[in-house]
Amino acid sequence: DDDSGPIYKPDHICLTNGAVGAIYNTLSIQIENKNDIVVAPLPSYGLYASDTSLLNGTFIPLKCGTAYNGFALSPKDIQRAFDTHGANLRVLILCYPNNPTGTCLSQ
Repeated sequence: DDDSGPIYKPDHICLTNGAVGAIYNTLSIQIENKNDIVVAPLPSYGLYASDTSLLNGTFIPLKCGTAYNGFALSPKDIQRAFDTHGANLRVLILCYPNNPTGTCLSQ
């Protein structure tokens, strides 16, 4: 017993062959059919849309900001996604810095 940090159990750990495998594994757990929606800010890493399609889910890009404001996502953008898609929204991908823009959130 040492207080150097959290203790992880083996069933809390998922090993993958990199980020591509991790994304696919995560989405495959959440997507059961075409009614299951995955939302990610646009522009974003293209794999989110391709894996969602491969798994027969529905990918919906979350258009946020412009080059003028660094493609920043606002809390209102996120709330709108939940309000629009409700219980069918299975995955909201928020990965920063965001590809391909390098956008980072300040808060």
